[in-house]
Amino acid sequence: MNHFLKRILYFLIVPIIFFLILCVIAATYIPKSSYYKIEPMITDIYVGDSHIQKAVVDSLLNNSQNIGMLAESFYFSYYRLKKIFESDNNIETVYLGFSYHNLSDYNDDFVYGKNSYSTSPKYFYLLTLNEQKKLLYYNRNHLQSYIKSLIKNLYKPILNNTKFGGYSNNFKSTKSNKSIMDKRINYQFYTDKKVNEFSHLNLFYLEEIIKLSEKYKFDLKILNTPMDSYYQEKIPITYINKYDDIINKFNLKLINFNNLIFDETCYIPDGDHLSEIGAFKMTTELIKIQNHAKELK
Repeated sequence: MNHFLKRILYFLIVPIIFFLILCVIAATYIPKSSYYKIEPMITDIYVGDSHIQKAVVDSLLNNSQNIGMLAESFYFSYYRLKKIFESDNNIETVYLGFSYHNLSDYNDDFVYGKNSYSTSPKYFYLLTLNEQKKLLYYNRNHLQSYIKSLIKNLYKPILNNTKFGGYSNNFKSTKSNKSIMDKRINYQFYTDKKVNEFSHLNLFYLEEIIKLSEKYKFDLKILNTPMDSYYQEKIPITYINKYDDIINKFNLKLINFNNLIFDETCYIPDGDHLSEIGAFKMTTELIKIQNHAKELK
């Protein structure tokens, strides 16, 4: 019995000790790292999941930085923005990627569900202690391997001179495909042929981001990136109505690219993300919109 208790204590204590060591290292070195920082010349940032990451070619934009990341829910976007605005910055405008798929509760898996293991360690050191404890609890069934992942993700802000997130698109010669778009729609909006519930978590943190914009006085604009017309037609009407309701309820400034006609080569096979060709085309259109807005001032 004593041997059994010792094994349990060892199983629990070792991860806790490692966690405390990580906290000390993170608190010491991360504030000195440029990995999460926004440079002083940046006035516009682009935040969101892979739709933003693949769509906004920030090298074409003045004083702009794309910090989009794969599978980033609004939960993670909120804590990133909170950290950014608590530090010195010259940001005037935040462009937030927000489309129909962001309303689906499949996004919750990336925070506290089956996909948390692969996604949340990247953001762990940006979170409050209370949120860190929650993630450790969500991943308690594989805690030791989760902590190993946290250790790996601590290397980047300490040893790496790159930035956290940013424009990335290697889809150079692709086009949308109907069968793959069907699978994508099913993955994002359906479970067992039933329409998914809305993500209360994402909706809550969307409101928190809106509150951040009010607190720190930055201009919040919503970007709905282009999607293939076939994909768009498959989106459940309840999601389209909910999206419109949210935009109107909070009087959000929406830049909606879904009225643009992009051919199939502008997309990757899922029809939900832009290819490299599509990214350059969308960014060019975005520049036109921004220039027009400046002329009206």
